[in-house]
Amino acid sequence: MKYSCLSRPRLRNEKVNAPLWQLTAIARDRSATALYGWRPYMHDPGLRQWLHRVRVPALVIWGENDGIVTQDYGRKLCRSLPEARFEPIPQAGHYPQIERPDQVADAIERFARAEVL
Repeated sequence: MKYSCLSRPRLRNEKVNAPLWQLTAIARDRSATALYGWRPYMHDPGLRQWLHRVRVPALVIWGENDGIVTQDYGRKLCRSLPEARFEPIPQAGHYPQIERPDQVADAIERFARAEVL
């Protein structure tokens, strides 16, 4: 089974020629994922039962082309939060904050402005 954490298909079977800062960000993200998400493997089966307790608005950002975790999962996560909004990021995979940082920043800004008004 082939999948990719990056949206752009050309990167899936080639060496990634990315700047050092981007590779460092990916490595740090993976390190944090391993630390917080390893036991049980990459999920917390009991998490959804606690999300209803969140009392602040939440923004769930998801890459439209995520090849690791489906948008359906992200939407279910969003529905589990009382005041959440789901924001898909076009042309982004599993790392929208790295692949499309301007679009992610815009989504966060729209969300923050809506919450202030």
